[in-house]
Amino acid sequence: MSAAVVGVRPVNVAELQHVRGSFCMAEQPSNQDSSSLAVLDLRAHLAIVRKYWWFTVLVVVCAVAVAFLLTQRQERIYSTSAQVLLRSSENSFLFPFPATGPLALNREGEIETLYVTSPAFTEAALLKSPPEVKVAAAGTGSTLTFNARGAVPEDLAAAANVWAQTYVTARYAETLAQNVESIEFLQALIAEIAEDRDAIRVEVDFYDDLLAETTDPDEYSRYLSQMVSIETLLQPQLAPLEAQISEYQRQITEFESVARFLDSPDVSAQVSQLAEVPTIPVSPNVTRNLVVAAAFGMALGIALTYLREVINDKIEGARSVEQATGLAILGTIPGYQLNSDQVVEVIERPKSLAAERYEAVLTAIEFASIGEPVSSVLFTSAVPGDGKTTTAVNVAALASKYMNVLLVDGDMRRPRVHRMLGVSNSVGLSDVLAGEATRRDARQVFERDGIRFDVITSGSKVQDPALLLRGDGWSLLVDELFLYDLVIIDAPPVLAVTDAVLIGRAVNGQILLTRLGATKRSDLAEAAKLLATNGSRSLGVVVNRDQESPDKYSYYGQYAEQTAETADA
Repeated sequence: MSAAVVGVRPVNVAELQHVRGSFCMAEQPSNQDSSSLAVLDLRAHLAIVRKYWWFTVLVVVCAVAVAFLLTQRQERIYSTSAQVLLRSSENSFLFPFPATGPLALNREGEIETLYVTSPAFTEAALLKSPPEVKVAAAGTGSTLTFNARGAVPEDLAAAANVWAQTYVTARYAETLAQNVESIEFLQALIAEIAEDRDAIRVEVDFYDDLLAETTDPDEYSRYLSQMVSIETLLQPQLAPLEAQISEYQRQITEFESVARFLDSPDVSAQVSQLAEVPTIPVSPNVTRNLVVAAAFGMALGIALTYLREVINDKIEGARSVEQATGLAILGTIPGYQLNSDQVVEVIERPKSLAAERYEAVLTAIEFASIGEPVSSVLFTSAVPGDGKTTTAVNVAALASKYMNVLLVDGDMRRPRVHRMLGVSNSVGLSDVLAGEATRRDARQVFERDGIRFDVITSGSKVQDPALLLRGDGWSLLVDELFLYDLVIIDAPPVLAVTDAVLIGRAVNGQILLTRLGATKRSDLAEAAKLLATNGSRSLGVVVNRDQESPDKYSYYGQYAEQTAETADA
């Protein structure tokens, strides 16, 4: 930028804060892929969720509503249970396992469960299939729980109680039968042992008979010696047999006492809790279904939100601009209404928020000039309608307060500068480049409400503006404009024609315009790449239609208005 600066421009707090943040981000190179959301930081993820929160809520409400309707259509399932207490006893023949402890619960419970699910019990209870049964410890014994599930509550209670009572009766009959079988088995063992014992005694009795019949002393002595030898040999076999018979007789006595003890079915097992008619269904679980539906709806809503963000190629925020271009954000301009083509925001409403944001863009250009002067700046966009002309005119009007400014309309295909400023377009840039007019002939002066700067419009309509720009005329013209502190050029969109890339070769600063919600990421990225091919420096991006700007910077707009009112007082 030339040293001949007209004045020193004051910079407000909002500009400094915005520009400092933009150039700090520009110092860090970006290798992020503009088509991927994986590189977004936590704040970017939260921003996506907040942006489409209404959609997520809608999905959650729909999921909960569908779950509720489906739940109401499901058959109501009820459940009830009856409990049987298994009584333990010190009698090891009736209860052969320990009365307490895990071993008792596991072994006894396993046996009882096998019995309940056996065909014998199923047949006794008139069941088509075994009932659901659980075993649990209960004091010195254990309990069997018979659970019934179904759609008719009254039938369930009756079924569970029948199962429990059938078990008690069947177990009592089974115990008695086993007791009788045990006694008969022991009696059979005693009979077998008695036969062995009697066979041994026959040998001894045989010699007793011989001793009683003989009268010869020598024979008597010989028979007695043989009998003693046989008794000595057989007595060790006879004693264990006698002991076994005594033990089995003792066991028979105990089994007979157990038989007298089992005078009622309730002695070994008793129904401790009858099943009641259930009133509240256990299935479907309305609360659980709705909670699961809400969680599923939230996950689905967030997933669809991210899917929409991936599919949507439009620029939606400053973060996506940085990812697409790798350039710093020089400024964000809020959307505002233009009443006519000749409205210049910074002139008509100098205290508006948009005017403050244009001021921030100018400050960014000044910061970019530190160390590497910027005397000519190109304003362009990826596609038409991104606000490049409006931004160029407003920045030129602001800069003219403090420096000598020239605004050039380089869009010789669809010019708009002359309409916004209300000046003639009979002679302009095309005429100068074609050699049909001089720079002095094309130069016009715009002046309104204390704002004054020079303008060169696009000029006469030409068939091929790119042909004029490819020659040396454009570069020579820019060199002739060294007397201006700042030259601002409004160029055509980059992707539409090659004019912007050609114009940019002769300037030392390029600014890309984009519009939130309209410009595609791919178009913006391609435009930034094309601008980088002409060898000129890209200063950054200006974002139009920023929806966050009114709330984010409202304090500074009010501060500027209060400062102006104080100065006028």
